[in-house]
Amino acid sequence: MPAVRLTKIWLLFWLFGNQVVLAAESVGMPTPPAANSQADELCDPRVYPVVPEIPELEGDKTQLQADQADISRERPSVFRGNVVIQRGKAQLEADRADYDYLNETLDAEGNIRFTANGLLIMGTDAHADMKNNTASFNNALFYTNERTNGTAQHISLLDQYRLDLDQATYTSCDPLDPDWQLSATKVHLDRETHQGNAQHMVLRFQKVPFFYFPYVRFPISEDRLSGFLYPTFGSSDKLGAQFQLPYYWNIAPNYDATFTPWYMAKRGTMLKSEFRYLHRINQGELLVDYLNKDQEYLDENRNAVRWQHAGNPFKGWSTSVDYNRVSDTDYLLDFGNNLNATSTTHLLQQGKANYETSNWQFSVNAQRYQTLSGSIPYERLPQLLFNSHLPELDNRLHYGLEGELVQYAHSDDIVQGQRLDVYPSVSLPLRNNAGFLVPKLAYRYTQYDLTDVTPGSDPTPSRSLPTMSLDSGLVFERD
Repeated sequence: MPAVRLTKIWLLFWLFGNQVVLAAESVGMPTPPAANSQADELCDPRVYPVVPEIPELEGDKTQLQADQADISRERPSVFRGNVVIQRGKAQLEADRADYDYLNETLDAEGNIRFTANGLLIMGTDAHADMKNNTASFNNALFYTNERTNGTAQHISLLDQYRLDLDQATYTSCDPLDPDWQLSATKVHLDRETHQGNAQHMVLRFQKVPFFYFPYVRFPISEDRLSGFLYPTFGSSDKLGAQFQLPYYWNIAPNYDATFTPWYMAKRGTMLKSEFRYLHRINQGELLVDYLNKDQEYLDENRNAVRWQHAGNPFKGWSTSVDYNRVSDTDYLLDFGNNLNATSTTHLLQQGKANYETSNWQFSVNAQRYQTLSGSIPYERLPQLLFNSHLPELDNRLHYGLEGELVQYAHSDDIVQGQRLDVYPSVSLPLRNNAGFLVPKLAYRYTQYDLTDVTPGSDPTPSRSLPTMSLDSGLVFERD
């Protein structure tokens, strides 16, 4: 077939075995708009670009647009000027492209832009094997819709999801001024499993290299993945040089754990553990920290526990736990990492169970505090509460009842004991559009049963207090 020279062509390649059908537009006909006009727009380089979606072509065909073309079956066809090639949902832009019809390969050079499945690759030249759906790029810069980006001397696109990078960098920050950056001799990214790995990796923070890994695996999306997290370094007068290397364990979709060895030059190595769970009827978080024989604290063991839980085990029932404990009063001063922790004087230890219906509520509460400094508060072990919440109807009598029975105790030999408090009430809410008038009668009865009272004091004091109230108001409104 002799060579044909076309100007401003719009080509459609339908691949039927070994046959190719060409359709060309004449110079005078209008040229369709570029399929990736959004990607051609210049944007602020410090704004992360959005990788555009490419409309998928129907069937197994390739669409090509160029300013000029020399087309042949016996030798590679040459396309020049604003070359745009699309197959399926993949699109390649270049200044020049050579297409080998017999081998179904493509070589392109000059301002390469490849877009497919949320991935944008820019480079100096590219090679594509259309039969096997693979491609390679040199001197490349890439972006993904997972808001990650990087560079590479060579990129091999193995399929629509997997790619290999040689002499590469990778980050999720500003591509021009990244806070952190990973560089490696070899990087493999799998966008189907949302995982990546790198060989001979150097981790930089603020352009300063501070850690080397011969091999590392990392997530490239928000999906959870078991493995080591990024380490942290530091130094202080109390702890000396510090190093933390967290390990994240993705146990199940609704369970996970993180274990963090924390090396402190002056004190030893602490193991920080965090376990999280999420279930249909409960959720919570358990943190346990342990340091064996603190070198700066008389070789004593130091530890801390925190458990926060919320649950709905049965219909109408709810439970909650907020339990905090440390091994000694200096623990938060030595290991607390914020002002709230270091200024804490009491640690809450509380468990609640609550049952509620449409008309009343009953709850059981056990509460105490670990005192780090200051006065020691009373403990409520336990506290029983009852409250009615009958619907209040206008112009009808409304009844209410509140009650409490609590056993309060103290670690010192001071007054403690039980208290019963009952508060029944009845009211008549008179309401209309003009105003309201709510008279209410109530009676409060309180009975104590005390121990460790002073000599001559009544160990069972009580009080009876009837009350009457009148609440009223007028409504004034206008357009």
